[in-house]
Amino acid sequence: MLPPEPIPAATRPAESKRQADIPDVHTMVAAPVEGQQVAQVPSSPAEPVANLVYCKVPVANVRRSPTTAAERVTQTLFGHPLRKVGQRGDWIEVRVIPQCDYPGWIKATLVLTDAQAVQIEQWCVIANACVEPVSAPDSAKVADGWPDILYGGSLVGSVREAGDWTQVTGVNGRTAWLPSNSMMDLSRQPLAVDIGAEIAERAKQYIGSPYLWGGVTCKGLDCSGLVWASYFACGLKVPRDAGPQYQAAEHLDKPSIPGADCVFFQTYKPGASHVGIYLGNNRFIQSTGNRGVHIEDLDAPYYAKRFIGAGRLADDNALIVHISINRGKMAPLNSR
Repeated sequence: MLPPEPIPAATRPAESKRQADIPDVHTMVAAPVEGQQVAQVPSSPAEPVANLVYCKVPVANVRRSPTTAAERVTQTLFGHPLRKVGQRGDWIEVRVIPQCDYPGWIKATLVLTDAQAVQIEQWCVIANACVEPVSAPDSAKVADGWPDILYGGSLVGSVREAGDWTQVTGVNGRTAWLPSNSMMDLSRQPLAVDIGAEIAERAKQYIGSPYLWGGVTCKGLDCSGLVWASYFACGLKVPRDAGPQYQAAEHLDKPSIPGADCVFFQTYKPGASHVGIYLGNNRFIQSTGNRGVHIEDLDAPYYAKRFIGAGRLADDNALIVHISINRGKMAPLNSR
């Protein structure tokens, strides 16, 4: 497995700081509603029912090995389907499906099994950096059985719309209300006409968020986590780390389309090890250890010296696909 990319060596955080911010045990959300129909996913050799679990907390760390002392390689979010490939004690070895099957280990207490999860037919992704699930439209009360916050990239099921609000269900069968404009229906076709502008706007939501090695939320993101979160909020599934993102992109000498193009840098090892999203006018947005998420200039000496090229992750020829989720399975709707 490729390690998560570092930020520039001059600002790379100490190991102890990279591991400390997000604990592996969170406040649990309620168990599935009693009597609720559970998911019945047809078994297949490629993805048997028993091999799916779902994140049931707002955010959970995924570690390199089955111990809390191990490196955080990424995070998974509420509603994310994970493919279980092994277990050691109270740790499960998984592949994070929304992150192109990113490998790691997660505490078993942080997930629902497929038998516990309810069937969701119409999936939506949280597009805002964060949103509070409430008990009723215009209410300030957190919905029963829900965490008090959902982070951008979390997955919920759409039940019904009522004005500017949508009633949603979680994988545990509990219902809540969210502002309709805080999420995107993953069955939407086609993608936005100007998908690059939409990606850029999603990325700007994270300005001011701190750097966190392996992070993908407004509480902390690394550089490729910012790219992943911004694209996923627009219905685009991209690789998790800078190296694979560079490999998946259409290579360009220079970026030209804001949002659709990323800029890549060689920092601590050969190849792409740092990434940002191009915003136009020679600017890009990135996450680094000393400043968190911020806008930088491509001509800044440090970055000009280490720039290795641009890559287009969102256009008609891209390898990245618009996604839907059908009973825990993520499949391409179109190859764009």
